[in-house]
Amino acid sequence: MGARFPFTPFPDGVYAVAFSHDLSPEKVIPVTFMGEELALFRTKAGDIGAIGAYCPHLGANLTCDGMVKNDALQCPFHGLRFKTDGCSNAKSSRRDSGGYKTKSWNAFEKYGLIFLAHNPAGSPLNIDLPEWDMSAWSKPILYSFKVKSHPQEILENSVDQLHFFHVHKYRRAKSTSQVRINGAELIVDYELQRSTGLFGFLEREPLAIKLNIHTFGLGASIASIFIKKYNLTARQVVFPTPIDGESINIRTLTSVKLIESAKPLPEFAVPRVVRKVAANALCQLSARGFLKDFLPDITVWENKRYVAEPKRLPSDGDFELYRQWASQFYRGEAA
Repeated sequence: MGARFPFTPFPDGVYAVAFSHDLSPEKVIPVTFMGEELALFRTKAGDIGAIGAYCPHLGANLTCDGMVKNDALQCPFHGLRFKTDGCSNAKSSRRDSGGYKTKSWNAFEKYGLIFLAHNPAGSPLNIDLPEWDMSAWSKPILYSFKVKSHPQEILENSVDQLHFFHVHKYRRAKSTSQVRINGAELIVDYELQRSTGLFGFLEREPLAIKLNIHTFGLGASIASIFIKKYNLTARQVVFPTPIDGESINIRTLTSVKLIESAKPLPEFAVPRVVRKVAANALCQLSARGFLKDFLPDITVWENKRYVAEPKRLPSDGDFELYRQWASQFYRGEAA
């Protein structure tokens, strides 16, 4: 990774490491995060543990035949049990816990994903992912991609106005506001037009789309999309997470907001179940459109070379401001 980018592959931030459905109660799965192998497990009560994958006693892999017993992960070699804080407790009175401890990470769940924070320097991250009442939205459609790239490259698309034309074939793409920065957050708005509609057919008039992109560190980008013609509000969320210094995992979430009233007859309430079914169907179409846009991006990301000082084109976005903003996340021990 160092040969491709002049900065560490492991920037500070909050990153998604798994979908919640990957980790049922009393299950353990292996995860590679920021170049380290972890054991991710869920207790019987539903708490999540993220600890070093190897037992500090004699090095057994806790994800290989390790078992979750109530509130701890049991080593398959000698039976030591490690709680979510990485501390061991005795399997029985015959064995003193010996004060064994392995590295641990604080995990939390949001939007149906499991997140970990990375800040080896110990400085506050000040990254707060927003609340989201997902009951008012369709069932999310989830994808996962392994890509040879870096989170900064992925989220740089948020300010890259010109690529909407050449990669995604939009007829019009114009930023409607200056890039706004609020600490670890970066926000930009666009007005877009394309020839094809949500259902894949050519539109008589260019389809107008309003797009707001709101990033939270280098680990999350929430794109809010509004199409007036369809009275459609959608969210496309991208979570890029460093794996091993060469590749990242990009998890994505697509969801469509339930229509609040029946137009043009708002006095007749549409049953929620009907609105939910309609939103789920529209979400399928939205996710299909997302894939059509996203897969060409992956090809570019995996094969491009980082240019530290690009010569600007007239329609370029504000790369300098974006990169200055991103530099705040390189303060860890490997910066």
